[in-house]
Amino acid sequence: MRPLTSLRRSLLSVGLLAAMVAALLAGTPAAASATPTPLGPRHYYLSLGDSFGFGLQVTRWLAMLDAGTYTPDAFNTGYTDDLAAMIRARLRPDLRVVNYSCPASGTGEMLRADGCFFQQIGLALHDEFTGSQLDAATTFLRAHPGQVSPITISIGTADMLSAIEECNAAPACVAHSGVFRTLRENLTVILGRLRAAAPTADILLLLSHNVTVVDFPGDNPLWAAFVLELRTIAAAHDVRVADAFAAITLSGRTCELTFACLPGDLADSHPNDAGYAVMARLFYQAAGYAQLQDANPTS
Repeated sequence: MRPLTSLRRSLLSVGLLAAMVAALLAGTPAAASATPTPLGPRHYYLSLGDSFGFGLQVTRWLAMLDAGTYTPDAFNTGYTDDLAAMIRARLRPDLRVVNYSCPASGTGEMLRADGCFFQQIGLALHDEFTGSQLDAATTFLRAHPGQVSPITISIGTADMLSAIEECNAAPACVAHSGVFRTLRENLTVILGRLRAAAPTADILLLLSHNVTVVDFPGDNPLWAAFVLELRTIAAAHDVRVADAFAAITLSGRTCELTFACLPGDLADSHPNDAGYAVMARLFYQAAGYAQLQDANPTS
């Protein structure tokens, strides 16, 4: 599996980890996110985060690098493009997309001024920015008050992936690695600043499918704890969630909707086109846009 791991490589007790998993699977109120009334799409859709927001598929990316034909425009089948197409067709024909997503980003990279790996190696993004991705996002939001919705974010997967790989998926090691504390601290800053800059926008966070389940078939409980952590932080900032862990991993569709089960160097935990389409529908539903299809939102 090559989800870019070769490109970048509250202390939690094992008992608490087990309790978090049990809470997630039981659907307790602690795991439930807030459901504010949707604002609906405005003139701009802002996509943030990592390679999922970018729409990356690693085999295609490597082939383009080898051929010298890389362009971010070729990655136009990700959930960002699919969601934008749905919104344009059903709700907002004049929607414009600003996509700052940067492959290989974890929560720390999103906060750091030099955190975008693609920019560091001279590769273009869908939309360029200077400084940290979060600073660029909040600057854009403040420059366009009331004009940005939805905001989608896919971040944190790289943090959890690194912890699981470094610990060889041993639960005690992951629990004491500090990954949950890091996620909590960084994501609280990220979502807090976005919500402050866009108080009424529809902000949606991806709960990623398990990108390590093929290499570590027994690690779904670890990923469930990760998903619960993201749910809890999202709820505190009135951020809705798009649950790809349930839709792709727990439904048993990993091999159908990602490249993770392909042999050898073809294996890649990123979604295929069908998987990205599923993510787009999850975002659309989580935003409450299905109920707004007869509405005519204005910018």
